[in-house]
Formats: sequence, C-alpha cells, structure tokens
Amino acid sequence: MSEKLNPGMGINPWPINLFERSFFTVTLATGTALMLWLLTSGQSQQTIQVVYFAIPVSVMLLVLCIEKLHPIQRNWSQPRGDTAADLWSLSIVALAMEPLMTAIGPALAVLIVTSIAIPSAFSLFTGMPLWQEALLVILMIDFGKYWFHRASHHNAFLWRFHSSHHAVKRMYLINGFRLHPIYHMSTYMIAILPPMVLGASQEALIMHSVVLGIAGSFQHANIKLQHGPLNYIFSTNELHRWHHSSNIQEGNKNCGAIFSVWDILFGSYHLDLNGEPKNIGLHGEEFYPMNNYWKQLAVPFLWKKWMDEPMARKAALAKSANTNMNTATANSASQE
Repeated sequence: MSEKLNPGMGINPWPINLFERSFFTVTLATGTALMLWLLTSGQSQQTIQVVYFAIPVSVMLLVLCIEKLHPIQRNWSQPRGDTAADLWSLSIVALAMEPLMTAIGPALAVLIVTSIAIPSAFSLFTGMPLWQEALLVILMIDFGKYWFHRASHHNAFLWRFHSSHHAVKRMYLINGFRLHPIYHMSTYMIAILPPMVLGASQEALIMHSVVLGIAGSFQHANIKLQHGPLNYIFSTNELHRWHHSSNIQEGNKNCGAIFSVWDILFGSYHLDLNGEPKNIGLHGEEFYPMNNYWKQLAVPFLWKKWMDEPMARKAALAKSANTNMNTATANSASQE
C-alpha cells in the first residue's frame, strides 16, 4: 500500500485540521463570489476577461503548490512516466479544444434554434437574477455531464473514448485533464449546448466555467482534505479517487463533474473515508498505452486490435493452462 501522509499520528493539530476542512470551501466561495460581483457590478469586458482567466489559473497553481506540501499520498507526487502525456492533453484541451468550442458553440446554438423554429429572442431564463440563472445553468450542464459520463462507463463504444481519462496510476491535478478530444467535444455538445439553445446568457456560462474550473482543480488534487457534509453536495477528491479504481464496481461510481447529488439520486454514489482504492488505473491496462497520449488518441479506432484481441488471447491461454493443470491433476490421481 502506498505511503500516506502522517501515518498513525492520530488527530491533526487544529490549524491543519482547519485547513483541511475549509480550503476547498473558501476557495470555491471566494472565486465564485468574485466572478459574480464582477459580472453584476458593471465592470469592463476587459476586466471580466482577465479575471475569468486568472481565477482558474490561480487556483490550479495554488493546488499544485499545496499538493507538494500536504499530499494524500506522497508517492502520487512522483512522476511515473505520465507527465508528458498529461501535459500534452492539458495543452490540447486548454489551448485548442476550449477556444474552438467557445468559437463555434454560439453558432451551433443559433443553427439549432433556427432548425427547430425557436424564436431568436426566446430564453428560459428571462427575468432571473444572474445568481439564479447561473445556478440553474450549472445544474443543467452538470446533469447532462453526469449522464454522459455514466453512460461512458457502461457503453463499450463510448468507453473507448473515455478510457484515456482512466489511463493513470496516481491522482494529481494535471491528470484531471487527460481527455480524448472527441470525448471532450461530445461532452460539450451534450451538456453545454442545451442551455445555450434555451437562451442562457454569456454571464451564466462564464459562472459555470469558473465553478467547474475551481471544483475540477480539487477533484483530482493530491491534497489531504476533509470535506465532511460537502461530500453529499460536491464531487470531491475524497469521492473521485474511488472513481479511478481499477475495480470496475468502484470505478463506475461517483460520476458527477461538480456535484455528487446526481450520484446519490441515481444510485452511483460511493463514500468510504476509511479506505482507499487498492489500485488506480484501468481494467486490462497491460494492453493499453498508459503513458502514450498520441496512441491514446488512436485507441478508440484500433480497440479491437490493441485491446480486444490481446485480452482474448490472454483469456484463451489462461483457459488452456487451467485445462492442462486439471488434466495433470486427474492423471496423477488416477496413477495413485
């Protein structure tokens, strides 16, 4: 079992205990409140854009620093040949996919509105204050993401594209961005386009991005935290590490992106604060290009050759070996 922080030392000193219980809450509340204030106080678009970028980047840098100082598991802080794959994926998602989707998203929404004859001025959110609209939009997007994510664990075709996210052997902030671009684009189409089509404002979508950026930075964080009752609201790192278990029964749990309430409501919730996954990774990972992101991009299209056929051969060899062993045992018994 991997080395944990302060094994056997009992109760933390109160400052550490306070930090573990409040760090996530204070960071999420501060970032969300700041963005909401900027959007409702008549600040310039330039100021809003700068802060919109600065909040998630600042949170990521803070989390990266604290991962080194107060980890859940010290050996998760050590690279395992995975850093390049994680950084390539982060670069593609942040520098290519996000700008692309931001650029084409509104045009796609207009196309959909036009094709189904929704009046261009229609908005489900008319008359709502921004905080209320933002909350509704965040819930709508997270609900869509939950079901698409959950489906990706139960549908063999979708799993081919989602599997790269689980091709990790440790939990730390950066591998939260290990995503196949097609999967990432599909999530956007399924979860974010619907509220856009229904008239969600740009401000509400910005609020969703900020909340997701903060919550997502903590979800994979290798930081020892105590979320307490928040585990029943948010998809925290105490919950999400179970989602990366190589045990399929554990790995199919805790699919929420921001919130854990969907998992609770629909039977995919798993909370065990006293244990930890035996292994992080993929079922059948011996045939998967675990640390080669470029091969991971090709995996969905070569799944049969790279995954199904080797696993079938392994199963056949195991069956043959078992048969030979049983035969040898039977012969030995008959000779006696």
